[in-house]
Amino acid sequence: EVFIEKHNRYSNWEACVSLDPVLNSGSQELQNQRVKFRRYIKNISKHMPFRPFLRFAYVYLWQKGFLDGREGYYFARLHAVYELLSIAKTYEFRKNKLNADTRDSSVPSDI
Repeated sequence: EVFIEKHNRYSNWEACVSLDPVLNSGSQELQNQRVKFRRYIKNISKHMPFRPFLRFAYVYLWQKGFLDGREGYYFARLHAVYELLSIAKTYEFRKNKLNADTRDSSVPSDI
């Protein structure tokens, strides 16, 4: 229950950050090499197909979640669901923002 609630909040935050150009760019002069590399990888991964499956495979296989049995499988599945939530919420927020921008531009300025 706690995992779902926490990652639901995280996916909301991640969707908002990905759509905000100021927050998404970050401060380049304050980053060390490791942080730059991790942000670069994260930006590449945003455009990969099958992200939820890749997240599952990463947690279950690469991080050896299979050694934990059923709990490891469930944990990897929850991470895949989190990835799916992030994708869906980013799409939804982008769509709502586009609709709001379209609606605002169609209103005459003399009203």
